[in-house]
Amino acid sequence: MLVKQGAVAFLTYHRLVAPGVRTVHYDVSLADFERQMEEVSTRVRSVSGPLIQMMDGTHVCLSFDDGTSDHLDGAEVLAGQGLPAVFFIVVDRLESKGYLGRADVRRLAESGHTIGSHSMSHRRLTKLSFEQRRKECERSKAALEDLIGAEVAWFAFPNGDYSLDCFIAAEIAGYKVMRTMEWGYAGFPLEGKVRCWPMFGHRDLAAFRRILDGRARAWPYRIKQGVKTVLPEGAYTRLRDQALVGGR
Repeated sequence: MLVKQGAVAFLTYHRLVAPGVRTVHYDVSLADFERQMEEVSTRVRSVSGPLIQMMDGTHVCLSFDDGTSDHLDGAEVLAGQGLPAVFFIVVDRLESKGYLGRADVRRLAESGHTIGSHSMSHRRLTKLSFEQRRKECERSKAALEDLIGAEVAWFAFPNGDYSLDCFIAAEIAGYKVMRTMEWGYAGFPLEGKVRCWPMFGHRDLAAFRRILDGRARAWPYRIKQGVKTVLPEGAYTRLRDQALVGGR
């Protein structure tokens, strides 16, 4: 059964890697990303801000987490296809090795992309006090707005971890769209807490097309969450990345 008309496939990318680079779970090869964007471009009806309306009436929103320097390669691919994206920036990592600089973020905004916050420090908000959560949300918003000279209304929870208090802190800070790492299609228009489809290196083009077609299923996410609840903190991530490396 296809998702309802107008639903949003919110695609979340992390690093885009070149051949020979050691990868982890969320890394996608630049070559695969190029093929995926070519697939998206064949289905585009219209573009409004960061939202891409598809020929079938559904929508796609492309996004990148963490602000790593390889996202400039992604932006170049997007420019070639005329596609917009949301770049979620960790403010304290700007100008660090392997990350975007402030001038890079300004150029992305000037090119028509949306800049969002991924907090100041990328600390898990669920591990912080409410006051610390509030500062992570408010200070990063203010810093990015000062940098690009425009409103920053999108927020992505670091590590995808959030609680009701985290959501409230982001709302108080003034964010309008708050992206989690829960799998699934988001409602249209995008507002409040939204789901996404994380992009992995092992997703082939057929799996990518299923997401665009509205046929992807979120049951692997529920299994993953169940496994995480019975393992010590950090154990799931180590096992996941070891399995990925072993499978390559």
